[in-house]
Amino acid sequence: MEKLLDLIMTRLIASGWIGDDDREIVRYGLELMLMKALVTAAMLVIAFATHMVSEFIVFILLYPPLRRCCGGYHARSRIACVIFSVMLFAALIAAVKLLPESLAGYTSFFMLSAGTAVIIALAPVAAPEKSFDEAELRVFRMRSLAVVTLAVAAAAVLGALKLHRQMFSASFAVFFTAVLLTAGRINKMKGEIS
Repeated sequence: MEKLLDLIMTRLIASGWIGDDDREIVRYGLELMLMKALVTAAMLVIAFATHMVSEFIVFILLYPPLRRCCGGYHARSRIACVIFSVMLFAALIAAVKLLPESLAGYTSFFMLSAGTAVIIALAPVAAPEKSFDEAELRVFRMRSLAVVTLAVAAAAVLGALKLHRQMFSASFAVFFTAVLLTAGRINKMKGEIS
């Protein structure tokens, strides 16, 4: 990945698109974009291999906006973030494959209800790398509530259409956002105590 970033940066600088002053910030942005593209590509390959493309689409449409707006716990390194993200999607696949169809609706309802309650109670939760001032706190609070409302509506529509696996995927995205919010809040409290 470093060689690819070096090549892109060399070309951008040579073509005059960026100056020396912007080098670090552009490289950081490119690195984030490449990591997100790699994670999405890995998940897509897994989705095709397991015949879960529609579940992947629901998850990838809901989970990143929820995480972006709600905040919460973040991995300490980009590699850990990639591994966690792929493992989370693998957990979704395993849960969908192992959960009996008769329990999918009930489990989805529980995860969606619990996750939504936690998001309403806690969001947004700042990470050590990203704190909020008062204005940002209000904006991200409203965004969090809007995105979780959208996720609940999507899950309800999927449930009404009897697309239980896709509904489970939406509920899973909400629930794990809430888990990471809770972990972020606990970490923040530990930091304030120590």
